Amino acid sequence: MKLPIKQRKAKELAQQYTKKNRIIDITGLTIYSILFIALAAKLIQTFTSIPILVASFFLSLAIADFISGMIHWSADTWGTADTPIFGSLIIHGFREHHVDAKAITHHDFIQTNAMSSIAAIPFQIIALLIAPTNTGTSLLFTTLALLTLWGPLTNQIHKWAHQDTKPPLIVRIAQRTRIILSKQSHDYHHTAPFECYYCITTGWWNWFLTKIHFFRRLEKIITKLTGVIPRQDDIGSKAARMLARQQGIIK
Repeated sequence: MKLPIKQRKAKELAQQYTKKNRIIDITGLTIYSILFIALAAKLIQTFTSIPILVASFFLSLAIADFISGMIHWSADTWGTADTPIFGSLIIHGFREHHVDAKAITHHDFIQTNAMSSIAAIPFQIIALLIAPTNTGTSLLFTTLALLTLWGPLTNQIHKWAHQDTKPPLIVRIAQRTRIILSKQSHDYHHTAPFECYYCITTGWWNWFLTKIHFFRRLEKIITKLTGVIPRQDDIGSKAARMLARQQGIIK
């Protein structure tokens, strides 16, 4: 059955990126950059072994991918572009993206990467407080330090997956080898009603989480506790209720 999807206009959603958002983005990116330099210096100073670096590389990518899926799913599924604080800072961008998937390719570096960088700041602070004195703490520190790199890069990786123009060669190689999200993998998410394949750093988790109905199970629990229907603001109330019934979230 075809869903009667009703979405807000892209222009209206794009206008919710205001001067206030810009100031917050620039401030957050500045703080992130200062902490990034401090973390990079500490990472070089405390480097212990190649095996720890390799393990941390893949572990941090896997964690970043899972976190990206949780954030993406949350912003796609709950709340509205008018929700206090989170609506204007985060949710409106995801709503705009479903109406105009190419909008992200026109965002500059600051608009593309600031919010994910700001989200990484608490993790940067925690990483700087860790003393890598043995194998365990070295693995923890290195993984957390690299996580604060991949996390902020997630939206840039997402943007590359949508570009019509070719990204840099190293990015194309990373896409083809599935080290980062590829366009082909991400296309699954951009089929209405946009309710699967949320992970956008590497995409490694997408097949598995879809297979075990991970997000549908979470939605069923949240809807049962709150009465809120998933994706009402994104695809319209009528379509959201029809989809929720199809998926067994509501009766």
